[in-house]
Amino acid sequence: MTMFIDREDEIKKLEEWEGDVALIFGRRRVGKTRLIKEFIKNKKSLYLLCADKGSEYNLKNFSNIISERYGIPGLRFESFKEMFQFLAGQETEFICIDEFGYLVKSGVVPEFQEIIDEILEQRLILCGSNVSTMKSKITGYESPTYGRMDLIKKINPLKFKDVLEWFPDMGMEDGVMLYGATGGVPRYLEFFDGKDAEKEIREKMFDPDLMLYRDTKLLLQEEMPEPTRYYLILESIALGKNSLTDIANYSKIDRNQIPYYLNTLKDLGFVKHEKPLLAKKRGVYGITDNYMKFWFRFISPFYEEID
Repeated sequence: MTMFIDREDEIKKLEEWEGDVALIFGRRRVGKTRLIKEFIKNKKSLYLLCADKGSEYNLKNFSNIISERYGIPGLRFESFKEMFQFLAGQETEFICIDEFGYLVKSGVVPEFQEIIDEILEQRLILCGSNVSTMKSKITGYESPTYGRMDLIKKINPLKFKDVLEWFPDMGMEDGVMLYGATGGVPRYLEFFDGKDAEKEIREKMFDPDLMLYRDTKLLLQEEMPEPTRYYLILESIALGKNSLTDIANYSKIDRNQIPYYLNTLKDLGFVKHEKPLLAKKRGVYGITDNYMKFWFRFISPFYEEID
């Protein structure tokens, strides 16, 4: 069941935005594409979706889309600068490029800096799921596009109250279970009908053929250069081994290297560091993403056996 719930604040931010370039980012499955499409649906806009196939493929695909959209057969752009030069003469208010992180991997950021500075006539919305790439390559201090985003908005999962709104006939206990398993991620909620949370969780989360069973591994593979190390660290925390020493002992990673990986996970919003007030100890780490917390606690230990 697909819903569009509690994105009023995000829509309001976009409606109030008066600049030239906006960056929308957040973990996969959180509803960024749906949000953008809701925002532009009654506006003069062009929506372009990147594929993970390099800049040449995407430029050719964009050429085909623009050729059809504006009724000019055979359009072929040799560069993104040329594409935006053409679009500058069109009656289009918003240009949205979704999954922009795939283009970033191809090294297009310097070209987009020139586009933003010298060519752009429309308002540009860039959207991406690879959080680490979006933050370092687009908004990072050393990025060519540093300081050029007028709006930077992270899209978070839905809150508990939103899950109850998604399933209005669901009881509080079932709501707690479903929120604990999905973390309020809209794409995950679409797998459920909210009639019997415990039964549905068993059926949907532990089925090797369904996305919910494998998505944590996919997320780490897409986000991380060393997914195995991050996997072991998250598994350690989920199993209660949540101090630096415990994590190092469980993962077999050098203790001095652990803070680097933990800081990356914190930056992505996957883990948090908790230190009790007035405590002498350095604190412990916890997983903040409920879906990952559930996955590492109940699925990961039995992954190969279930698979």
